[in-house]
Amino acid sequence: MALKFDLMVVVVTIGLLAALAVLHGLKDDMPGGTIVQVPTGGTLEGPVPSGTLSIRYSFGVGEKNVLDTSRNLYIKDMVCDPPRDYEMVLDDDDTDEIQEALLRNDFFDIPEDLTENCDSSGRCMDVSPLFSATLTATMNGEKRTVKWAANYYNPKGPDVVKFREIKAVIEEIISEKEEELDIPEPRCAYL
Repeated sequence: MALKFDLMVVVVTIGLLAALAVLHGLKDDMPGGTIVQVPTGGTLEGPVPSGTLSIRYSFGVGEKNVLDTSRNLYIKDMVCDPPRDYEMVLDDDDTDEIQEALLRNDFFDIPEDLTENCDSSGRCMDVSPLFSATLTATMNGEKRTVKWAANYYNPKGPDVVKFREIKAVIEEIISEKEEELDIPEPRCAYL
């Protein structure tokens, strides 16, 4: 009888351990509250959680165009007229697209200053009018600001290529939102 009881305890214990393992596996697969760790190299595995990103992106000549997602604010440079403020709300797809571009391009590892226009030998690059951009991103409690200028001495360097890809994603979203909001183009331009 004691042998039967001991065998039953072992079987029940194994069953409980198996059930706990299954429940633990289900918990890891559940959305919300899970932490997505991004492996080095910028590869994403699994969904990126929405709502954990805010950006302030200023761009253009004098960086007078500004998107501030924490305030749902977009300021449009009207060049020869005063700038205009608009309410611009990014939807989850827009936010996810920006977040994926940031992660894919290792934004939090890009040097903060991509504005130097002279290389170590003294060769300088000049662009007029000078287009520049500053991106401040806050994601999952981590904040980083990167500044870029079109006259950066190494325009094909890997960090610049990564930043320009992020910049292109953000500016494409802004362009689509400008169309949706029927934001007019400036009546003059920088030369």
